[in-house]
Amino acid sequence: MSDPSGPLAAVEQIEQFGDDHLSDGQVEEVVIKYKQAASACAMVLIETSSHEQQAALNNALSRIVEKGRAAWRELPASQRVSIGDVRFGQTMVDRAIADGDLPLAGYLSIEYGRMLLAEGDAERAETAFRQAVTLAREVDADDPELVLLAYVTLLTALGPTEEALSLANELSLAMIGRKELYHPMRAANAVCIRAVLELNYSLTHPAHLNEAIQVCQHAITFADNACFHDKAQELQRAAAIALREAGRVDEAEHWQALADQYDDWEPFDDQQIPGHVHLWDKRVDTSHLTRPADEW
Repeated sequence: MSDPSGPLAAVEQIEQFGDDHLSDGQVEEVVIKYKQAASACAMVLIETSSHEQQAALNNALSRIVEKGRAAWRELPASQRVSIGDVRFGQTMVDRAIADGDLPLAGYLSIEYGRMLLAEGDAERAETAFRQAVTLAREVDADDPELVLLAYVTLLTALGPTEEALSLANELSLAMIGRKELYHPMRAANAVCIRAVLELNYSLTHPAHLNEAIQVCQHAITFADNACFHDKAQELQRAAAIALREAGRVDEAEHWQALADQYDDWEPFDDQQIPGHVHLWDKRVDTSHLTRPADEW
């Protein structure tokens, strides 16, 4: 539990009521309590200026919303109560915008959209995700994580469409060439996301396949440079599938062979790539592992 005098105390107390009802099997009461806790948490989050408290509140909000969703799914369709009420929804986003806190408004808009999706309201969810992207563009220089999350959330909702391809390209350009910490990883993520969309789009638009393969090759370079070798391998396999679907079997076999030359990649895997030094080998001196024990 948090400090009894801190801003999370009242929120956690309501959350605990929900937990207690859950143990008693009172699912409808559980959903109501978690809804109240989520709304209370969002209200406190709006009013908190401390970055440390904001981080704790964001974690609590995600936890409570996930609990609420899980309980909501357990209700019969005729008894389902919306987890997100109007105070936690668009009104919360509007209030954050009015307060000038655009990053918070962006994150709230994403969470609101996710809640709408969980309730089956895809149209309103897409609207919320679009608003998040608009807000992310406004704060691009200050919060690259919001930019990446907002675009990815909307792209997931849109699926492989022409609009999604354009947005994915926009995201890639926004992430490439930045100078923040971890920017190569964000850039690699963005380019890989675009490549997956391009390949999926080509499955229903065969004329687009050559362009998708070019994007895929570009993305694999980015992924390997950032040591996201698992993502590069996934793209090679996805390219093989797209080429095989198009009847280009020889090319598909080539891409499959590229993927199969290594075992499935795991984080900090010690598989060696000729001419490549893994980032984790650069940052951590592991030379003692190859020296006799008496030389350590």
